[in-house]
Amino acid sequence: MSHTEVADAVSNLGVCLYLQLRLSEARALFLRVLSIRLKVLGESHPDTKEAQRWLHACIPEESEPVDLVAARFGERTLRHR
Repeated sequence: MSHTEVADAVSNLGVCLYLQLRLSEARALFLRVLSIRLKVLGESHPDTKEAQRWLHACIPEESEPVDLVAARFGERTLRHR
């Protein structure tokens, strides 16, 4: 498994925790994802920027869960709730 595959798997777990409002646990995972992606992909890569957005969303007063979920999974997902 490559570093990017590990980052993707950890990110997916972070999203699951985020959706369960387990923000401190999600934040720890997104920090790990960001660290991997910065080393492997660099600061300007879209996947690195996505990790930064998820990490920022784990700060409760800054969070907008619906917008992030829509960005990650598309509007279609939100209609099926």
